[in-house]
Amino acid sequence: MKNLKKTKDLFFSLGVAVFLAYYVRSSINESTVTLELPIELNSLPENKVVISEGSSYAEVVVRGPSHLIAQYISMSKKIKLKLPENLGSKHRFVIDKTYLNLPSGISLISIKPAVFEMEFDELRLVSLPIKLNVVGKLSKGLELISQECFPKSVRVTAPSKFIKDLKVIQTEPINLSEVFASGEYQVGLLPPFKQVSLQPQIARVVFEIINKEQKGVKAAVR
Repeated sequence: MKNLKKTKDLFFSLGVAVFLAYYVRSSINESTVTLELPIELNSLPENKVVISEGSSYAEVVVRGPSHLIAQYISMSKKIKLKLPENLGSKHRFVIDKTYLNLPSGISLISIKPAVFEMEFDELRLVSLPIKLNVVGKLSKGLELISQECFPKSVRVTAPSKFIKDLKVIQTEPINLSEVFASGEYQVGLLPPFKQVSLQPQIARVVFEIINKEQKGVKAAVR
């Protein structure tokens, strides 16, 4: 009887050891990670633009076997939002695990934010005049006779919601204290906000400057 009891105790101890080993091994080999996945729109129509401000990433927390998690992380991942065929001015996207293509064995813990609300607008093309943004003063003895910009106007593509408020497109500041002679200068055009596209993006400015002390003789280039 004593031998039988010892045998049962031995099997019980072995069983507990195996269970603990399995539990420890499973805990060690399981990982929980937080990923920041970029949000991307599929097939946005060419005449549409996103005008709402919001997060361009989603924080995704997943858990699973370490080797599967490592494989999942190594893959280039994006959350691609599918647009409806009849896209209106606003749309609400609810993100769940179907957007993540999780391998079997990996579970989704959370997504933040899980809801994305986006506002869309149609793009319009107009032509607007270019306004020179001239600052500062010429050096002593120099006089500005004329200034002219080429081209006179620029093609502007922008959301229809905002384009009605646009009257002119300004150049980057031109500091006259850095202009010493007649000549042609290149200057960039400034989009009034990020959804605006300009064509061309650079203008030419022609200055005619005289040296008053030389009575009409154009100032020499320094």
